[in-house]
Amino acid sequence: MAAPIELGLPVPFRKIIQQILDFSDSQFDLLKNSLEVSDPTATSEQLIGDLVAADETFEANDLERLLAFVVSTRSMASSLATDELGVATAISRAFYRDEADPENTVLSDRLVPLLASRFVSIREKAQGLTADAHPKVESVRVLADLRPVFSIDGSPDAIIGFIILMTLALDVEFVNKPNEMLQFRLSSTELRKLQDVIKRAIDKTEYLEKMLGDMSLLDLTEVAGA
Repeated sequence: MAAPIELGLPVPFRKIIQQILDFSDSQFDLLKNSLEVSDPTATSEQLIGDLVAADETFEANDLERLLAFVVSTRSMASSLATDELGVATAISRAFYRDEADPENTVLSDRLVPLLASRFVSIREKAQGLTADAHPKVESVRVLADLRPVFSIDGSPDAIIGFIILMTLALDVEFVNKPNEMLQFRLSSTELRKLQDVIKRAIDKTEYLEKMLGDMSLLDLTEVAGA
């Protein structure tokens, strides 16, 4: 028989767990049902917006942290080779460790359906596929710089031409390290080649999106954060 999973709970996690416990039955049922029936390709912002619209007592920021906690907890269950009940029980024991009844099942009874919901399970699976992917580009800019070339005698009034410098600036998100701004010099020829490459990539993406639609398959690219 496998030994019980022992977990520690940081203070921010304890606050989220307490929030789950503090939900009224109607609030919890709304959250649980939304996670089960919502479109799995929807963003977290869309789901949270729908929940707040349905119950104005929900706080969007609290729901954002809660969703991130539930998805990461399901991922932790996968890494520990256990199921929703196994990790929910471990969290419940850690939460109630200093209480009179460490076997209290109220928390695990609420965690299990959240962890097993369709929205969370699909999201965790999709995000897991990009965990070891290449660094992600967060933003792109192309900077144009016009630099004068003066005559050989150095006269400030004798400009004989200009140099056009184009710089591709990428704000890149790395895993476990701060974002970094990478810059690359481009000639006008290289810029046009880049334009052609991007056009071909967009054409491929549109073809694949149509193929997924024709096969009635979900496009989970945005969900995965890819």
